[in-house]
Amino acid sequence: MKTKKGIAKASPYERAEAKLKKAVESAAPGAALGSEVALAKACGVSRMTARKAVDALIARGLVERRAGVGLFVRDASAVKRAIVFLAGNLLWEPAIRAAGEVRRAASEKGAEVEIRDAHGDMDEFIRELKAYFTSVIDWIDGVFKGVKDEMCGLEWGRLYETYRKTAYNPERVWRRVEELYGDEFVTYRRGIFEYVLGGEKEARLLNVRVFSDKEKKQVYARQTADAEKRGVSNCPLCAVGHEASAKRIWKIGEMGADHVTAWSKGGATDISNCQMLCKTHNRAKGNR
Repeated sequence: MKTKKGIAKASPYERAEAKLKKAVESAAPGAALGSEVALAKACGVSRMTARKAVDALIARGLVERRAGVGLFVRDASAVKRAIVFLAGNLLWEPAIRAAGEVRRAASEKGAEVEIRDAHGDMDEFIRELKAYFTSVIDWIDGVFKGVKDEMCGLEWGRLYETYRKTAYNPERVWRRVEELYGDEFVTYRRGIFEYVLGGEKEARLLNVRVFSDKEKKQVYARQTADAEKRGVSNCPLCAVGHEASAKRIWKIGEMGADHVTAWSKGGATDISNCQMLCKTHNRAKGNR
């Protein structure tokens, strides 16, 4: 940058780098240099500019950054070749693999590698991510007293964020999990865990076995024959109503199978607990 008289003027980045370099040269090895925030304030530059200056000196092996502590003068007798690896977006799997390969190769040559992406220090990111995963795992261990194969691969991060503030009795939770595992009508065991965490309100998560076409036809035939004898609708709920459909005989395609006693209340999915309802009443009952 030049002034009106043509005399070169240092840019904000150059001023920050020069100030930090001077501090390094006048300090003892291992001495604290403060934080990037303090450097930015002292030089009158943005934190981004200060970080750029710090990165330049780190790359030259003069400064080291200690996460959560600050900047320090590097001991010249212990300095190894330092590499700052800019990996793009480290949330992208190929970039993670590339960063890992660079770190391994550098280690073999006695070099230290600081991995960065557009979001900052990858090592710090890894530490934060590890701490989060540890919190999730601790929560799972605290809620569920055992392990099932179907627990592998579930969206535990989402479940943790949704239910971590809910109080559970681990003994009761695991007893219920075991009961559901033994229920022959539960066809999707992976849904058991979210079902229990959510207070057993979403039976759809379990994909409870439905009535077969044969069972539906048998129940339809029995209900229809009985309804025609009594002069009422073959939908039990229509028959006790006062609307125009109180005596209507519905076709089987206009009806749906329903548990007389809900599965969630202990009702079995067998023909003795099956009734055919018109689709309007079937939907209404299912939404309660």
